[in-house]
Amino acid sequence: MKLKNQVDSTIEQEWEKWKECLGGKDRNSICNQAFMMVWDQGIYRLILEGRQLTIDKNPNQPRINSPLHSFIDRNYFQTQVTAIRKIIDNSSPISGDKGIYSLPALIKDIRKFCNELNRQKYFELRQIPYDIEIMKKIQDDYFREQAVLTKGFFLFQEKNLQPRLLRHIKPLIKLVIKLL
Repeated sequence: MKLKNQVDSTIEQEWEKWKECLGGKDRNSICNQAFMMVWDQGIYRLILEGRQLTIDKNPNQPRINSPLHSFIDRNYFQTQVTAIRKIIDNSSPISGDKGIYSLPALIKDIRKFCNELNRQKYFELRQIPYDIEIMKKIQDDYFREQAVLTKGFFLFQEKNLQPRLLRHIKPLIKLVIKLL
């Protein structure tokens, strides 16, 4: 018999699912849904500005197709409300019945692993060395190697120590745990 809080999968498997849910290629991932809302907002603002310019040219009798603009307004607000409802839907699992990802479902899924989720596990899941000394050595070795080979060089992300230090100072995991 399975206990209520018992989880069938490992945190590593769930991590992949969480990454897909937040920022995967699926158009229904949370970030893609949010980006679409932002783009819709920008386009709608352009339409509003164009409408206002038309009104300003001839305030007494502006040449505006009222039914068209009414249709645009209605559809814009309906799409935004629908998008918000999809993102905040609390009734479905992490990937809803219709393939929609929701933020409350993601948080609920992460909560199952809150005992395992710590800074060291976060680094492991991101495949980043947890020990700063190891990262310093990787970066220093790279600097020495590049200094010998070239007069100038580009510091690749995987060899850069700064983002790793920031993750130690302000770990993302603390923010997630506060949300829980």
